[in-house]
Amino acid sequence: MERLTRRFILLLAPLFLFACGGSEPPVSLGSELSKQGLSMTNSKVVSKTVTVYLTSKDAAVETSVVAKALNATGQEIGRSSATSLKLDANDGKSLSFTFGGELDLELVNKYEIAAKATTEE
Repeated sequence: MERLTRRFILLLAPLFLFACGGSEPPVSLGSELSKQGLSMTNSKVVSKTVTVYLTSKDAAVETSVVAKALNATGQEIGRSSATSLKLDANDGKSLSFTFGGELDLELVNKYEIAAKATTEE
């Protein structure tokens, strides 16, 4: 009986770990923001909120940023509201982005922090 119990536990343990220990999707910084001298040192995803810590290098940065949810093929499937970012040279700031209720978290493969596209008039 003990052998049967041990085998049962060994068979179910990986399934339990997979179901309960799913890793959060990765978060990356868009190339436009990197070109402006920004870097991301930390990120955390909890449900529909992505929090990142951004730092500036040698120049001050002032821009609007958004978080994009991307599926497995890289298509955008959700976007947060834009957030203003103003950093002095060699500065840092934590930002949080919240997605609406319509975002299906099971489809999210990764998140990207990007500069909000601006239209010139």
